[in-house]
Amino acid sequence: MVLVLAWRCRPIPTLTEGALSGMRETFNAGNDGPRVLVFLVSGCATCEMDATALESVLGRLPGPLVVIAVWEPLKPTDGPPTSQMLSHLRDRRVTQVWDPDHRLSDEMAKAEVAYPGSIPQDRLRTGERSDGILYHAVALFPPGAPWGSTLPAPSYLDGGLEPTLGEVERRLQAYMLPAAR
Repeated sequence: MVLVLAWRCRPIPTLTEGALSGMRETFNAGNDGPRVLVFLVSGCATCEMDATALESVLGRLPGPLVVIAVWEPLKPTDGPPTSQMLSHLRDRRVTQVWDPDHRLSDEMAKAEVAYPGSIPQDRLRTGERSDGILYHAVALFPPGAPWGSTLPAPSYLDGGLEPTLGEVERRLQAYMLPAAR
C-alpha cells in the first residue's frame, strides 16, 4: 500500500498598496533576527528549484529569522505561482506573497536612494536599469534594522539564489550567533 500525503498551502496573498504595511509589520516583527527578502519569478523553473534549495538551508538554521518570498511576474504572461511552486517553501518563518505590481522591488529601489553607498541594484534589475524590476535576487538585513519610511539598506544583495546559498547561509548563521549566546 502506498500512502501519499499532500501538503496544502494557504492561498498566497496579493501584495496591494494597502497590504504593503502588513509586509512592513512582518519584517519589523522579526527584529530580533535577520530578515531575508527573496525575489522569485512565477514563470521560472529555476526559481522553483531555488525555493527548494532555500527550504533546505532554512532547515539548518534554527534561530529567529523572517523570510519574505516575493513571487512576481517578469513577463505579462506570468501568472501567480502555482500551489506546486509555493509548496517548496514550508518553513513557518517564510511568508510568501504575490507581487504583480512589483511593490517590494520598488521599495528596494527607494532604500537604495535613501541610503547612498548601499549595494547597487542595477545589475539585478531588468535591463540593468534603476527603474527595472528586481528579480531572481536575495537581500539580507541584519537583526535590529527596522523598516521605517523605507526598507533599511541590505547588508547583502546578490542574484541567483541557488549559487549564493552558501554565502547566504554563512551570513545568516553569523547573524544568529549573538542570539544563541
